[in-house]
Amino acid sequence: MMKLKRMMKGNQKRRTLLVLMLALLLFATGCSTSSLKVGYVSTSIGSEFSASYYHFNGTESRRIKAEEGETLSIQYETEVKRGSLDIWIQSPDGETIDLATGGTTVDSIEIPVEESGYYRLMVVGDSTRGSFDVDWSK
Repeated sequence: MMKLKRMMKGNQKRRTLLVLMLALLLFATGCSTSSLKVGYVSTSIGSEFSASYYHFNGTESRRIKAEEGETLSIQYETEVKRGSLDIWIQSPDGETIDLATGGTTVDSIEIPVEESGYYRLMVVGDSTRGSFDVDWSK
């Protein structure tokens, strides 16, 4: 009887160890993604996209539909306290226009739409702390 109890205790320890190892593996796998956000609070309503964050490492994007002949007006502001933040727009044919690169920026740009379709606004954080605000109109 004692031998059976010891054997059951040993199996219970093995199961507990296995569960802990699986939990650690799942946690480690989840943390190894290419995007990490800490204290990230964002707003994306209509033609505005903004966020503030303690740590942002990764990519965010929004689609903007535009028709040939329109002018896409983009106003943007970034505050970079650490790391770097890049913002660019990509046309339907893949051409990119840099808006903000690296540090703190306040600016605007007018882009004549030469091809109807979806333009993609890309925001890429590289271990950055700060905020960004992008507004657009046609």
